[in-house]
Amino acid sequence: MTYKVIAVDLQNDFATVWGNCYKLRPSVEFVLKRLVPFFRANKIKLYEIISDYRQPKPRSTRNNCVPWTRWFESVIPKDIKFAKPWVKAMNSPIRVRENIFDWSKETSMPYQDSHLFDERLLNNIWPRDLRSEIILIGLTLDCCVLCLAQELSRRWYKVTTIIETVDTYSWDQDEKNMILSNYPLKKWLSSITWNQFIERYH
Repeated sequence: MTYKVIAVDLQNDFATVWGNCYKLRPSVEFVLKRLVPFFRANKIKLYEIISDYRQPKPRSTRNNCVPWTRWFESVIPKDIKFAKPWVKAMNSPIRVRENIFDWSKETSMPYQDSHLFDERLLNNIWPRDLRSEIILIGLTLDCCVLCLAQELSRRWYKVTTIIETVDTYSWDQDEKNMILSNYPLKKWLSSITWNQFIERYH
């Protein structure tokens, strides 16, 4: 079985100490110090989903991950990822906004567009192959990673996460282990350790 990896929301606003939404999440260090060197040494590239959480947005007055700022930028090095990320406007990857791919123009409130998600992302980048497994890494397990797993599972993809590469919003490790071991998360994705990933695929 082959696999493809998607990194979710590993942006400065979430993953660096000067980010507006930063918490000390162990998964970020693991990704940067273990996964990135391994992918680089083995010439593996991952796909990326990042967020545009600027205003306007519902039930919030905060501006996060604003395009063209350092907070929007990904911490994943360019040499191990494909050039064009998918940009979402809320926790669900099917929530987009006007001019989400043209940040020089005014935008809109987020809205749902499953067709755009399928057309631009899945059909062009990740054609459905039931022999392929999609592995999710990133932030956060109890929100954006979960929402992506739901959308992929509903489209009949096999979805897995590597335990060391994800964290919850709170970063509490007991909470993370509880979520990984129970429903509803288990309905949408399975989990493996980093060593199991190495053994299974390399």
